[in-house]
Amino acid sequence: MPIPGFIRSLREKVGTEMLLVPTVAAVIGDQAGRILVVRHIESGRWSFPGGIMEPLETPTNAIVREVWEETGLDVRPTRLVGVYGGDDFQVEYPNGDRLCFVMNAFACEVRSGTPDPDAEEIDRAEYLPAAEILRLSIPPFFPHVLKDLERGADAAAFQAPSWSPNGQAR
Repeated sequence: MPIPGFIRSLREKVGTEMLLVPTVAAVIGDQAGRILVVRHIESGRWSFPGGIMEPLETPTNAIVREVWEETGLDVRPTRLVGVYGGDDFQVEYPNGDRLCFVMNAFACEVRSGTPDPDAEEIDRAEYLPAAEILRLSIPPFFPHVLKDLERGADAAAFQAPSWSPNGQAR
C-alpha cells in the first residue's frame, strides 16, 4: 500500500515506532447478500475496501475516497457499523514500520460503478458470502465486523471498556 505523505513525514522523525492512525472500512453488500472484499497486492490478504484517513478529512469523506481509489465504486455511507481498535488492529510491515489502527467501519451502498481493482493496491475485488470470506486469508478483525454487521441498524458496535479508574477489569 502506498505510504501517505503525512505518514512518511512522521516516519522521518520516529522511524518504525508504533503509530496510532485513524482508518475507515466500507462494508458493501449486494442484492444477493454477499459482501465486497478486496485483495491487497502487497500482503495477499482479503479485507474490506478502506484505508488511512488523511489529516482534516472526515471519516465519511475518507470512506468515499478510499472506495473510489481502490475499486472505482461511488458509494454512500448509510450507517456506522462500529468503531474498533486494540490488539487485532496492529500491523508490522516488512520494512519494520508498525501501525495501530482505530477503524471506523461503515455500511455503504453503491451509487454507481462496478468493482474494478486499482492494480496498485488491490488486484481483486469480489462479492462473496460471509462464510466463504471467513475461509480466506483475512485480518483478525474481520469476523468482529461481520458479527456486528448482522446486528443491524439499531446501534453501532463498540468494544466494552476493560479499564477502570481503580485498576480492576470490569
